[in-house]
Amino acid sequence: GYAAVEMARIEAGFLLPRADFLSSQTALRTDRPRNPLELGLDWLVHFDKPHFNGKRALEKLRHKGVARKLLAIEIDGDKAAHNALVYHGRKREVGMVTSALWSPTCKRNIAFAWLEAPFHDKRANNLWVEIYLQKELEWQRRMARCRIVEKPFFVHSRRTATPPGEF
Repeated sequence: GYAAVEMARIEAGFLLPRADFLSSQTALRTDRPRNPLELGLDWLVHFDKPHFNGKRALEKLRHKGVARKLLAIEIDGDKAAHNALVYHGRKREVGMVTSALWSPTCKRNIAFAWLEAPFHDKRANNLWVEIYLQKELEWQRRMARCRIVEKPFFVHSRRTATPPGEF
């Protein structure tokens, strides 16, 4: 059912509104809506166009830099980090996980996470995820190392085949 679709979505690197981010139409607070630069969708914005709604604001953000970014991360271990917090050096909270799962296709623990500047730089290291697990009716806290990786997590060999190959 839906769990299989969610697994395929995350492995393919597809973002889901209301799960990974809030659009301007659904956000209640003014600091909640996200823009294409924060979502990693800046390749869809054509700054060479003469005019479009929001162009000045996006150009300002592009030159100033964004405060946070939604990135793909890989987490050590096999426990999914649903709604986990991301820390730098196990001390400073620098982000949160939005979607996570253990991927049987990729054989690794993968997730999307919002990370604050300057920790959304691809060279950021010493990042940790705080995972809570329930074992024998008790909650246990685990810290797992994580690192920023490229999307998508899984690229199928027939992904760009035209026409698609036989199954």
